Amino acid sequence: MLRFLKVSRKQLARWFRLVKISVDNLRPNLSQQPLGVFNPEQLEILRELKTLSVEGNKVRLELANAYAELDFYKNGMIKVFISGPAAQSPPLSTPAVVSSPPSAAIEVEQEDSHRPGASLGTNLKERGISIKYHRYRAHVGFHPFRISLLKGTGETLCADEKIGYTADRMVVYKKLQDEHFYGGGEQTGPLDKKGRYLEYWNTDASSTHHDDTLHMYCSIPFIIGFSGHTRPQADKVYGLFIDYGGCSFFDLGRNDPHTYYLGVTGQSIIYYLIPGETIKDVVEKFTGLTGRMAMPPLWSLGFHLSKRSYFPSERVYKIARILRKKKIPADAIHLDLDYMDGDQAFTFDRDYFPHPRRMINKLQTMGFKTVIALEPWVKADPEYPVFKAGVDEGYFIQAREGGFFTGEVWGKESVFPDFLQERVRTWWAGLIRDFVTEHGVAGIWNDRNEPTEFASVFRTLPDTAVHRIGEREVPHWTVHNFYGLLENQATWQGLVAAAPHRRPFILSRSGFAGIQRYAALTTGDNRSRFSHLAMAIPLNSNLALSGVAFVGNEVGGFTEHCHPELFARWIEMGVFTPFFRVHNIYNARAQEPWAFGPEIEEISRKYISLRYRLLPYIYNQFYKAHQTGIPVMAPLIMEYEDDPEVFSMDDQYLFGSDLLVAPILRAGQTERRVYLPKGWWFDFWTDQLHQGGGYLKYQAPLDTLPVFIKADAIIPSWEPFQSASACPAKEINFDLYPVTGGSLYYYEDDGETTQYKNDQYNMIEIKHSVDHGQIKIALKYVYQNYQSPRERFKVRLHGIGSKRLVRLGGASGPDSGISGIFHDEARGIFGFSLPDSGRDLEVYVKEAET
Repeated sequence: MLRFLKVSRKQLARWFRLVKISVDNLRPNLSQQPLGVFNPEQLEILRELKTLSVEGNKVRLELANAYAELDFYKNGMIKVFISGPAAQSPPLSTPAVVSSPPSAAIEVEQEDSHRPGASLGTNLKERGISIKYHRYRAHVGFHPFRISLLKGTGETLCADEKIGYTADRMVVYKKLQDEHFYGGGEQTGPLDKKGRYLEYWNTDASSTHHDDTLHMYCSIPFIIGFSGHTRPQADKVYGLFIDYGGCSFFDLGRNDPHTYYLGVTGQSIIYYLIPGETIKDVVEKFTGLTGRMAMPPLWSLGFHLSKRSYFPSERVYKIARILRKKKIPADAIHLDLDYMDGDQAFTFDRDYFPHPRRMINKLQTMGFKTVIALEPWVKADPEYPVFKAGVDEGYFIQAREGGFFTGEVWGKESVFPDFLQERVRTWWAGLIRDFVTEHGVAGIWNDRNEPTEFASVFRTLPDTAVHRIGEREVPHWTVHNFYGLLENQATWQGLVAAAPHRRPFILSRSGFAGIQRYAALTTGDNRSRFSHLAMAIPLNSNLALSGVAFVGNEVGGFTEHCHPELFARWIEMGVFTPFFRVHNIYNARAQEPWAFGPEIEEISRKYISLRYRLLPYIYNQFYKAHQTGIPVMAPLIMEYEDDPEVFSMDDQYLFGSDLLVAPILRAGQTERRVYLPKGWWFDFWTDQLHQGGGYLKYQAPLDTLPVFIKADAIIPSWEPFQSASACPAKEINFDLYPVTGGSLYYYEDDGETTQYKNDQYNMIEIKHSVDHGQIKIALKYVYQNYQSPRERFKVRLHGIGSKRLVRLGGASGPDSGISGIFHDEARGIFGFSLPDSGRDLEVYVKEAET
């Protein structure tokens, strides 16, 4: 009886909290008020050079009313630091930048178009200077102070108009011509950000998540300017990254069609100017600066199922059993905050989860990983050991007037770890290590780490909150945006300490530039609306261009009741997003794949199984992101820069380099126009070949998602399975779509450990060429240092016509161990199996003679 009463009190407390959430969501959210506003008439414009010095790759400039420093790098990048006289000190270095490119050799000359080699002289202050480096040239003028970046051929890539400051703002104005703007981090609205105002202040955007949301959960103040490759010598591509932890902003021509600006809420700014030959080039340089993701565990690329919340443990078991019984593949079940005991992090509620380790072990035997939610606040309870230790050691953020800052989260008085301190990150990492070691947790989901604080008008820590770095007092508002990034760094350290040879998995809602080094990103509390399904495409695409390859949305929507048709369309698209999770709130309609009836269940099973079939393809796209920063999901503009039709296209996208996805984004829609860029494209479902360079009408009943495969692509796959732990690695499929010829470097490792860092992997080159009706297929081990359990390759040729094809021979003899020859005349598919003996293989196929 006492246990029943205890559980009832807990249940009442939960319902009270959930009712409070609903009431809070009705309040006006002041966190969506712009913070970067300033009066242009009050700008003090930078001008008049006083002194100039050059040291290595640095040019230091003392102006009459400011100080500037320019660093030049071999890859063309420029780091710009500008500080006004009221700046008390340079802005605190953010944790975003982890490596700088090699320094460039520079030549500084007096600006004089008639005498390019003129030395510095008495007219320096009037004429300005020119800095030649790498394949670029920077011009610096002083009336007013401004910087222009030119290509070696003389075309201007990016040019300032003026730079100025107020008492608490630093703003850089630049000339706006015909640029489109991409990237921008987590920003809602269209793909092309030209004409938009972007502002960065990590915010719990739960009640205001729509097309015009000003502040989102994650801040990456990075944009790509692109003019297009449609006119000779007129193309230009560059990136701009503001390296500042407080509020920053871009106005990309909203107020003036001829000018755009970037700025910060402070009188010092650090930003990087990143020139490139292509959008890909800029993305590679930016991710080289801010870091690239590690290889994820294979299971994390599967299907994740979550709810606010799955409890008690019997319900978790039930969900797992239904997934397996209905043969809906899945790899992870997420536990939201209700698993905790009294809202205390690093605890399990032993009434609802009496044996957490036993439960997690049982799920593991069924092929499920357990991911648990954490929030970065600590309940202010003197009996709570985590709170007591943090108070004793001074681990929490302080209040300016003294003592620890206390706020309200979920109706509880709370304090917040000061992750700016390395010792606090080490402490938190230790808590993570001990918790996951004790319970066998596979992954951590860091939620509400903007951080959210409910009592303040901006739903986060107020200006009175301060951090301590040694003797230095750091106002929270100057570092706010990278608080979540540092929490994820500590979480990563804890997971590594718990299992040094196992790849960590972290999911985060908040972060800053560089978040890809530690975590996948969920775009937060969306709604069950077709408009939010459509919003996900440009949102994910621009995050991807901003360095975050591992990104996804809450499939079906987090709040409101999801309609069966919407859920089907969202599952279809979710399969082709990097992170794939269904998650919804307590008071919304259930969103398990079987909750909408047999038709939607079958569609869900079909598409989730397709996700598992394509895991080798998806895993290889993640390897590219790991190596180069090139994203898994991207807008068409990334691959087709010479096609103006895709410059603002945000209703279809690329998934990997070879799949084009065109989701259905309106209720009742069963047909849509699909744009296919120049070239040839195969229908994913029928193998029908289409010529690109225009639109086609595509019939898409409820169970059909329009997907196309680029001609000459090679798509690796395997037969579907129920979880990554049941991976059928004994055979890999290579689906070839030959027109003229193509190749693929196929990467493989164990998918679980960090041994790939010790070069324990294989790289196989697969090539095909077409010549006078004959198709040559070659498989070659480029690098081999992983003992794969695979026994055979299965090769399938698509779109080769209705005539039967026969094998001519192989490099290792007339048979080459080929078996399993089949021919689907209706689809035009011919296939066969080859043994994987670890040696190079070569096979020829051509039409049979009649």
